Amino acid sequence: MEEFLDRVRDISRFIQYYRTAIENSILQVYYLSLIFSLLKSLIKISFQDKRPDWILNNSVEKKHWSLCLQIFERYSDTVESIIWSSDRNRIVSVFYNKTARIWDPAIGKTISILKKYNSPVQLIVWLPDRNRIVSVFYNKTARIWDPATGKTISILKRYSYSIESIVWLPDRN
Repeated sequence: MEEFLDRVRDISRFIQYYRTAIENSILQVYYLSLIFSLLKSLIKISFQDKRPDWILNNSVEKKHWSLCLQIFERYSDTVESIIWSSDRNRIVSVFYNKTARIWDPAIGKTISILKKYNSPVQLIVWLPDRNRIVSVFYNKTARIWDPATGKTISILKRYSYSIESIVWLPDRN
């Protein structure tokens, strides 16, 4: 059973690593796996004897998969901060251009965009229940957001001093 799970993990890593190529050229997936799988990959080891003669050598010399699971390349401005939700199913990223995006890291797609604000975000924190996000701005204000809709729940007043950290306290009911 453990060998089967290792094979599934290996296939999953291959798919995550070469997702764009697979989506665009589904018929070539078999050959891609033989050519581009890493030397110690279970895919390469398992199907090496079925490799066609026209594949002359390995194009990938690495032995193990990278720790990188996903690369998000749709940024148009400087990324100020990135934070995971407590359940690890969402990422919120804030940009210097005064916008924020909520991502689904499994597919690398934007789920919602928090509208442009008047000032760049300085800090951002996800509430542990994943139902709210608080962001602090360089103009000394803060907002609480609904990550599902991208809408502002409340705006906290302008402070005299800049806010340096945010802490959510557990509900004591």
